[in-house]
Amino acid sequence: MGCVMPQDNGLSAPGEPVRQGSLRDYVSLLWLLESSRWIYQFREQENLFELLAHQPSALCVHKGILRAALLSSLYRSPVAAAHILALRDESDLQLVLNELLPYAEGRLAERGARWMSFTNAPNWLLNGLAIQGYRLYDKVIVYIKQDWQITKKGNLKINVRRASPDDHVALVALDAEAFEPFWQLNPTILQDAIRSAAYLLVAELNRRLVGYLLAERQGDEAHIGRVAVAPDHQRQGIGTRLMVEALSLLREADLKVVYLNTQEDNASARALYEGLGFRPTGEYDLIWAKQLPASK
Repeated sequence: MGCVMPQDNGLSAPGEPVRQGSLRDYVSLLWLLESSRWIYQFREQENLFELLAHQPSALCVHKGILRAALLSSLYRSPVAAAHILALRDESDLQLVLNELLPYAEGRLAERGARWMSFTNAPNWLLNGLAIQGYRLYDKVIVYIKQDWQITKKGNLKINVRRASPDDHVALVALDAEAFEPFWQLNPTILQDAIRSAAYLLVAELNRRLVGYLLAERQGDEAHIGRVAVAPDHQRQGIGTRLMVEALSLLREADLKVVYLNTQEDNASARALYEGLGFRPTGEYDLIWAKQLPASK
């Protein structure tokens, strides 16, 4: 598979194959990010070292020069997330995407990925993604709460406590019940959350785990990243109870503001959050994704 460049720069012939990156490419990648105007980054601060060392990547090299790079993460497997895409300014965008994306998708599928996703892809990238089969999958809106007024209590029959390592299997099963496959958290993420999350609360009823909430803090802000309720126990005040308990803990920790997000079309979740005083910030994330064929 070659790295095809535009006719007017004298590099139109296929060069070296698209290949997996390694730590030896670190300096070249830094140079590409510093010199290119075509850059997509999932987060403002990306750990290039970790991505190159431990995650799938696709590098397009021609005559020993790094022309384009795509670095992805499988942390939320089976959904792979594109973290960095960079191309030299003289590159033909679509021709390069035609090389990079199929190679990256194939490697990701080999490692169990079922989707590849881009979050808030810039306008210059959207048409190229669409040609390669990507579609707008979801719109995720951001909510904020800046006061501690809480008038609801939720279902008081529910026992809410902090999660323990013994809850891991039940948390994985509950998450799979509560969310469609694209949004599920894998066992590794949940195990990490039990070990290191600032707040991971579980809701129990008759010794069964029927809900959980995950929240993190950064400085004087908190982010509630997950509220899950078993489908057969929804609309019973369990989500409200988890939220009320979490907000009480966050208030005791002297945090000033709480954020969370949810899909725009998730009417029940939005009603829950708005009923507790959360309001949309006007910010949102656009998730573009493509389902990958099963690896042979």
